[in-house]
Amino acid sequence: MSTRVIDHVMDLADQLRDQAWEAEKIGKLTDDTVKTMKTAGNIRMLQPVEYGGLEVHPREFAETVMALAALDPSAGWVNGVVGVQGTAFHASALSSIGVEPQGSLRAMI
Repeated sequence: MSTRVIDHVMDLADQLRDQAWEAEKIGKLTDDTVKTMKTAGNIRMLQPVEYGGLEVHPREFAETVMALAALDPSAGWVNGVVGVQGTAFHASALSSIGVEPQGSLRAMI
């Protein structure tokens, strides 16, 4: 991956900061913020490559979550909580119940 997720987040800092105000008004993340996070790969940072993730070092994940939270606290919280969920599914556990991991994990985001 040539561009790190945190670089993408910082490129969109003004947009994310502005959307944070809108999210506060409506009580949820804006659709644009969610789309930005999905496109940048925020949610799949810790997920193994073999299941469609980016498999970055946990430090890079934490730095990205903190940078996002500085721009939009709610988006940072969602990134931190949901981003860790991709690591909760071990391949053998998924295959033992006949689930194709990549599809299951993608359904979560």
